[in-house]
Amino acid sequence: MTGDDARLERPSSAPPRAIRTRLVVGLTAVLLVALVGAGVVSVVALRQILVDHSDERVTAALDVVLTRVDPPGGTLAETGLRSLVPDDTIVAAAQDDVVVVAVAGSATAPPQDLAEVAGVVAGAAPVGVTWDGRPVRVGAVATPGLTIRLDPAGGGGQVAVDRVLVAVDVTQDREVVTRLMAVEALAGLVLLALVSALAAGVVHRGLAPVRALAAAARSVADRVPGARLPVDQPDLETHELAVALQDALRRRTEAEDRVRAFVQDASHELRTPLTIVHGWADLYLQGGLDGDRLDRAMVRVEAETTRMRHLVDQMALLARLDEDVPLRRDPVDLAAVVQEVADDLLVVAPDADVQVDTVPAPVIGDRERLLQVVHNLVGNAVRHTPPGTAVRVLVRPADGVVLLDVVDDGPGIHAELRDRVFDRFARGDAAGSGSGLGLAVVRAVVAAHHGGVELLAADTGTHVRVTLPAA
Repeated sequence: MTGDDARLERPSSAPPRAIRTRLVVGLTAVLLVALVGAGVVSVVALRQILVDHSDERVTAALDVVLTRVDPPGGTLAETGLRSLVPDDTIVAAAQDDVVVVAVAGSATAPPQDLAEVAGVVAGAAPVGVTWDGRPVRVGAVATPGLTIRLDPAGGGGQVAVDRVLVAVDVTQDREVVTRLMAVEALAGLVLLALVSALAAGVVHRGLAPVRALAAAARSVADRVPGARLPVDQPDLETHELAVALQDALRRRTEAEDRVRAFVQDASHELRTPLTIVHGWADLYLQGGLDGDRLDRAMVRVEAETTRMRHLVDQMALLARLDEDVPLRRDPVDLAAVVQEVADDLLVVAPDADVQVDTVPAPVIGDRERLLQVVHNLVGNAVRHTPPGTAVRVLVRPADGVVLLDVVDDGPGIHAELRDRVFDRFARGDAAGSGSGLGLAVVRAVVAAHHGGVELLAADTGTHVRVTLPAA
């Protein structure tokens, strides 16, 4: 089973579940971040509003104090100090960072250990401190020369002070902020749970076309009669995926068909020489070969093994080209390559009438593979035409490309073969000479050089043209 088969046969619930989980988790995470952000903003904003409100109360109380102790240098009774502020406010008088008297508006005297409060700077903005175990906002005003007359019940007497401090209890404000945080946390958890459940349902419903596409793809892959992908529904989000998947399935089917046909043709091509070699070997083992017959057998065996080796080499080359193995990219003069092939033919086929008409035509490519292209084209023309048939090879540059034309005056190619002449194992002769891979190799090598090859119409004979990009 191939990797593609394994992916197609995986249970249908796995991919949607993985996608659904990621989407739900992503949506929940986004909502969580939004809720946390909104909660932080609301808590900070409420806290600041309450602080500003407390500071306004402190400032208002300090203004009242200033109206009662002005002008400086007067005397104020402790009961008068208490009456300056509302009952929920604390007022105190300090001298040299020591609180000398501190009373609540409700006449309940707080403790005297108030060094932190005494350090509040007169005239500065209110600050937050702890007074009598309670969080308060404290402000102070300067009262130089002010004398506080103490209550007789507390021992009486007078004390000089240089500041009067006012504190507003913010315990309830903090409780409000704490309750808000608790409510937001609880509401956020409930909302997250609800949204996660709703998101799971919505995502599940939204992925229904993907599940349908997966089911259709499995049916198509299993070749279920009537099965097809929903490529005719462009309004679906999965349309492009369906088109791409159908193209992939089509390409896979075509590739499997090509491989199947290639294996069948290759086995057919190899069967004949193997049968001949096996026949001669069997005859030799039976003692039926001696003398001249043995020599003739060895010649035939050598010829058939050479044929098989050539066939295997061509199939290996086609396989490498199918895998897009990069070729060399060197400057090559195609005219020189054609001339080299013509020189070789003078030795291997001295009776062939090969006429070369070339001009310098530089290209970028693999010289050995281009040499093979010319060999195959010219060799085909010589091999499949009657002896003495003229074969013309022309090379010329034209409009950014280089044209290689191989023209012969032979009988031409049968009409039924013209459309598949460059296919693998395509042969038109009844005798079946050749491997049927020569022109297939030509097309593959030329394509690897970003060129093209075509069979042109001709009144007589055969005209093959190769087009390569000029250097």
